[in-house]
Amino acid sequence: MNQRFSLHGWYTNMVKTYRIRTLILTLVLCGLLVGTGQAQENLPIRNRPPLAVLDVQYSPDGPYLALVYADGRLEVLDASSQRIILEDMVELPNPLLRAKVDWSPTGDRLAAGIGSQVYIWDVQNRRLLQTVEAGGAESLVYFEDGAYVPEGFVSLQWDSTGALLLAKSVSSRFTVWSIEHQAFIVDRVFGNNPVPIVWLVDDRRISNGQSVFDILNQSRVFVGLDAQRLPGVLSNCGPFSAIDINRDRTWIVQATIYDCIIIRDAATGSEIAGYQISGLISLYENGMTLAEHMNPIWDVSWSPDDRAIVAVDSSGAVRVVDVATGNVTLIAQHDGPLYAVDWADDNSAIAYGGNTQAEETVFAAVSVTEVEQLMASTARPAEFAITPAADR
Repeated sequence: MNQRFSLHGWYTNMVKTYRIRTLILTLVLCGLLVGTGQAQENLPIRNRPPLAVLDVQYSPDGPYLALVYADGRLEVLDASSQRIILEDMVELPNPLLRAKVDWSPTGDRLAAGIGSQVYIWDVQNRRLLQTVEAGGAESLVYFEDGAYVPEGFVSLQWDSTGALLLAKSVSSRFTVWSIEHQAFIVDRVFGNNPVPIVWLVDDRRISNGQSVFDILNQSRVFVGLDAQRLPGVLSNCGPFSAIDINRDRTWIVQATIYDCIIIRDAATGSEIAGYQISGLISLYENGMTLAEHMNPIWDVSWSPDDRAIVAVDSSGAVRVVDVATGNVTLIAQHDGPLYAVDWADDNSAIAYGGNTQAEETVFAAVSVTEVEQLMASTARPAEFAITPAADR
C-alpha cells in the first residue's frame, strides 16, 4: 500500500483540536437529537438561506438534472440547455438544513425528500405519483445544543430495481418504501444522530459504512462491522458528514468535518484509502479561535469509473481527488458554502450548488473535459494521503 504523508503541523494541532472537537461537532452537526416540537422562544433554528441549493443529481441517462432548494423548491432542468422542464414548491414554515433528491435506476421517476415528505414524480409526464410521509410528525427537531433543525432528509436512495426507496430523516427516522404496495417495509427510528446511509449491492442490506442493517431481519439493529483500519485516518479525520456509494456498490466514500475523504470496502467496512485534502483552516467566533482545522465536506460523488471523487465544502471549494495518487485539483472556488455535488453517470459534467455569503444561489455545471484538463495541469498532493493498494 502506497503511503504519503505531508503533515504540516498535523500532530501538534491534534492535541489542540481534540479538546474542541465536541464543541465543533455540536456547532457543525447540531449535536444529538433529543426530541421534536415547536421552537421555544429565543431558541435558534439552524437552517440554510432560502435560495441555497441543498442537493443536485443527474438522471442516469443524462438528459435531466434535479435540484432542491432550502425554501422547498424542486426544479428539474434539461441538462444541456438548463431550461426548467418541471418545477414544484413545497410550502414550509422554515427554510431547510437538509433535503435530498434521487432518480430511479431507469430515470423515469424522481424522488424528492423535502420537509417531512418524499414526493415521487413521473418527470416525463409531469405527474406526481406518490407522496410518502417518511419524516417525523413535527416540522422542527430539537437538538442537544439548544437549537432546532427543520425536519428534512439526509439520505434518499432507490434500490437497484427501482422497487424500494430508502429514506433517512433529520429526526433519525429510517424507512424503506415499497412502490408496488405503497407501504413501508421498514419504519424505524435508530440512534439519536441523523447519520446518512446507502443501499448495498444485494438490495437487502443498508449501511452507513461502518455498520449494516438487514431488511429481512428487522429484529436486529444496525450491526457494527469488524473492519480493518488504516493508521491515523479515523482518529485524525473526525465524524463523517457525507456519504456516497459507487456505481456497482462495492466502495463507500465518507467525507468528514475535518476535510477528509475515507474510502471503505462496502461489504466489510474496512478502510481502503484516506485523504486529508486541504491545509489548515481556522474557525473563529467572537474573536476566539475554535479550531485550527475544520472544513466540513458537505457532499461527495464518485466518478463513473471510480478513479476520482469530487467534493464540496464549507469554504466554497469544489475539488477532485485522484483515488490512485491522492492528488487534489481545485475545480472552482466560491465565496460561500457548497452543499451539493453530482458527477454525471455519462461522465459528461459535474454539477454543484450552495449559496454565496450574501445568501444568493450558487449553481453551476462544469464539463468533465475541463475537469480533466485541470487535473493534468494543476493537481497537487493531498495534505495527508494513504492510497489504495496497487493490486486493487
